[in-house]
Formats: sequence, C-alpha cells, structure tokens
Amino acid sequence: MSKRITSFVIALAILALTTQFNLAEAAEFKRAPKTPVTIELVAGGTSGSWYSIFASIAEIVNKEKCNITLKVLPGGGISNPAVVGKHGADMGLMYGSFGLAARAGKNPYNESYTDLCAVTGGFMPMYLEISALSKSKISSFKDALTGKPAAKILTGIKSTSTGWYFDRILEFYKISASDISKRGGNVTNSEYGDWPQMATDGHTDLMFNHIGIPSRTLQEIATAREVTLLSMPKELIDYFVKNHAMQKVTVKAGTYKFQKNDIQTVVSPTVLAVNKKVSDDAVYTLLEVLSKNQNEIRKIHPTMAAFNVATSWKSAGVPLHPGAEKYFKDKGFKK
Repeated sequence: MSKRITSFVIALAILALTTQFNLAEAAEFKRAPKTPVTIELVAGGTSGSWYSIFASIAEIVNKEKCNITLKVLPGGGISNPAVVGKHGADMGLMYGSFGLAARAGKNPYNESYTDLCAVTGGFMPMYLEISALSKSKISSFKDALTGKPAAKILTGIKSTSTGWYFDRILEFYKISASDISKRGGNVTNSEYGDWPQMATDGHTDLMFNHIGIPSRTLQEIATAREVTLLSMPKELIDYFVKNHAMQKVTVKAGTYKFQKNDIQTVVSPTVLAVNKKVSDDAVYTLLEVLSKNQNEIRKIHPTMAAFNVATSWKSAGVPLHPGAEKYFKDKGFKK
C-alpha cells in the first residue's frame, strides 16, 4: 500500500473516531444550547466558601462539552436574590428564606422579583445555632429573650443573614431589643471576628448565629469558655419551616466535642437561583452536568458531602425554573 493511500486510510479512521466521539458528546447532552452561552453566577465574597465552592463547580461545568460557560462573580446572600431577579446576573446563590422574601417584596426587599426561580437546592446547609456560656445557666432560648432578667445576647450585624433571622425571632415573640434591655439584658450586633473576645471577656450570655456546623467561631470560644448548645423552641421551628423555607434538623451529640445531647433546630440549604429568562435548555443541561459530576462535587468541601441531585429540588424554597421542573420530572425525581 502506498504511503499516500496509507495516510488517507489513517485520516478516514481519525475522522470516523472523531465523529463518533462528537456524536457521543451530543447524545450525552441532547438539550445543550445550540450556540455557546455564558452564564454569570453571583456567589459570595471572594474569600468565602460560596465563591470558592462554586468556582470549583464552574471548572467542572466548563470542562464539559455542553456549550455552557459558567462564570462566577462576587455577591452576597441578601443582595443576590434581587440581582438575579432583575437580571443583573443570570444565576446566584441564596437561602430559600430570602428567595421567598424577594419574590414577595418583603423585608429586606423593597420590591418583588417575580422572575426569580430556582435551579435546585441542596447546597451547603446553614443552621440557626443557639449557644450559651455554661456559667449563665441558661437552658431556654425563649426565657433568655422574654424572661426576667433577660440575657445578654450576641448576634450578627443586621446586614447579615444572622441579623435578619434574629429580627424575625423578635417579631415572632412580639418583642424588641429595647424590651430586652428594659428587663436587664441587651442585644449586641457584632462582626463574627469579635465574638471570641466578647465571650471571653464576659460580655455575653448567649449567642445566636446562622452558620455552617461545626462553626469555627464557636469552636474557638469553646477553647476558652465552657459552652452548651440549646435547642430551638418547637414553636419557632414550626414558624421557620412554615414561613421561611427552612427545614427541621437534629444536630447529633458529638458534632462539637463539648456537645453531650442531640439538639433540635432548623437549617437553610443554599439554593441555586436563576432568572426565568434564562433558557430552559441551559438550565436543564446544567442540571445534567451537576448530576453527572455529583461525586466530584461532593469532594469539593465538607458542606457538599450530602449533595444529591435526586432530592435537591425539595429544598429549593421558591418555584423551580421550567427547565429545572422538566429535568426533575424527566428523571423521575419529581412527580
């Protein structure tokens, strides 16, 4: 066989293999956008876990041949629902509580963002954590707020999710920070970095946080002071589940070294939000990519270990995007 014929045969073989490979890729993501699209996703601050985790997820998405490029941008848990809702970004991370508030135009939002939908929930669960210094002898969160004397309470600044959730609790019990002060306690809204020193110096009895568990802040405090975890009152659990897209959860004894008993509270999974103007095909395909790579995604960060596409939609909190709705039904995950 001449060299020319041999080269021609080799070229045909390579072409056939390439064609088969491309057809296999096309078959894998049949609903992939016909032309390349870039999806901008607002996460958290560049030094935070939201940003770093989704930067890693973007790398996974972008290596797939699905005509989607995921671009992660800085954002914030409270601002993201509004940014996505008004199409300042295509997608973003949020908590279901804030998604519900944004769609309804309720605190902390001044208008409703009805274009805000969900791709899926199930990412990075965040807990409402109530802890007390053991010397305070506080055993009831409700009594610490409404009793006399009231407790010295430390919580996050009002512009954070922690501060927002704490204000919802005050509203539930129909009290204010001033009421607590009148009964001998106080409420301090402070940056997390200040908490260990304030607890060590005796400026607080009880701490309320919205955080991933186990929390580094509480672990640091526990090295200097004896600490205990408190269960959330049942009426508060029911309130947050019914009104703020949260889920009841048990924090098992031993989650912290000092924790001797199971604790009942609520959790808010992180939700991947999307503007409904993003195409059905892009959302559907993105979920296919997440499903295909979910074992790799679970290894990115400890808070991702339980991520499961089959059940993730259950914690979305807000209505699913039509592309997501179709995906979950097509796969038999949702009726």
